[in-house]
Amino acid sequence: RILGVIEVVNRENGSPFTPADAEMLQAVANQAAVALDNSRLYERLAQRVEQSQSALEDANRQLLADKNLMQTVLHSMTDGIVVTDALGMIRLLNPAASELMPELGRDVIGQPLARVLEDFPLAALPPVATIWNNEETVLLYRGDPDAPRFVEARAAPLKSPDDELTGLVAVFADVTQRSHIEQAKSDFVSFVAHEMRSPLTSISGFSAMLQKSENAASIGGVPIPVASRTRFLGLIREESERLTRLINNLLDVAKLEAGHTIELNRDTVDFGRLAETVLESQRAYSSRHTLLKDFGPLPPIYADADKVTQILINLLSNALKYSPGGVVILEAHRSDEWLEITVRDQGPGIAPEQRAVLFSRFGRTPSEARGSGSRAKPTGTGLGLFLTKHLVETHGGKIWVESEAGKGAAFKFTLPVAEH
Repeated sequence: RILGVIEVVNRENGSPFTPADAEMLQAVANQAAVALDNSRLYERLAQRVEQSQSALEDANRQLLADKNLMQTVLHSMTDGIVVTDALGMIRLLNPAASELMPELGRDVIGQPLARVLEDFPLAALPPVATIWNNEETVLLYRGDPDAPRFVEARAAPLKSPDDELTGLVAVFADVTQRSHIEQAKSDFVSFVAHEMRSPLTSISGFSAMLQKSENAASIGGVPIPVASRTRFLGLIREESERLTRLINNLLDVAKLEAGHTIELNRDTVDFGRLAETVLESQRAYSSRHTLLKDFGPLPPIYADADKVTQILINLLSNALKYSPGGVVILEAHRSDEWLEITVRDQGPGIAPEQRAVLFSRFGRTPSEARGSGSRAKPTGTGLGLFLTKHLVETHGGKIWVESEAGKGAAFKFTLPVAEH
């Protein structure tokens, strides 16, 4: 392979070169060729080294970016992440894991996960060998009985490209709220079944008694006295109305759950007359309470009369249910372009921590000593105030509660005054 040409001229006497001169010249040319070839090789090598260094720097930058991204993702996750090796030793965890479980807040890198979490009331995680081919979910329990906290752990194996087990990744999620909602739904179904069965039982029983009396009278027997018949018919009507209200509430909540809005048939409504009608209907439900009104002449409101009736019945029935007795007052007065209505009871009041959930779906308070710290099991569907809030807000108003321990509760809401 020819790399170049060397030209030599004898300028002294023009005589030809001797064989020795030619041999020496060939040796010089060979050395020059080697040097030139090495120079070119070095230049190519330098270029390749530079390219390799550039590629390595790019790879390092990408690795650093990927590492930062992984750290950002891990630190941003609300679920706890713990990674172990094949022996179950902790190699990586994120801050959320330490927040969910204080045991992981110490210096636990390199320690066995099963030993770190050995104080859990339930088994913390299955051994690595048991999750070789499948994932497993374990519901962990934390906290005291008065403030339980539920953590769900899901573990999955980490495998190499050769399908060899290299460790596991465990994801811890706080499912306390979900557990509470599931329990509330279960209680809700049970309570609705009870609430529907009670009026149906009364209706069926009194209807059967009236029918039996009619049959007895038809064959010459003694019928039920007129006063008792009237009372039975009144009870049947009251229980029918109670059942109708419950079903209407359920239907309205179902609409809200499906993403539909509650339609209003607005018109000018005489609130004073409507309120007196509702008060009269509610007086039949409790002999332990006295229902009073505290308002004079009021301006008409622009609202859906049926929905306003539903609002008042929900609030008044709550006042009767949650207060042991005494006076329940319905107040109303005008405030600018709004009518402010208050349902005030003489119950034990509502604790601040209970007020936060009053208007939420399935939000309920204990039926006994409301606000006194009682651990009585909550009653009701937990939907009445949730629906009431939506009905008030659909009218453009707002609803809130004012209460002090031992001084009863006052539920207040506003409705728009009709424009003249």
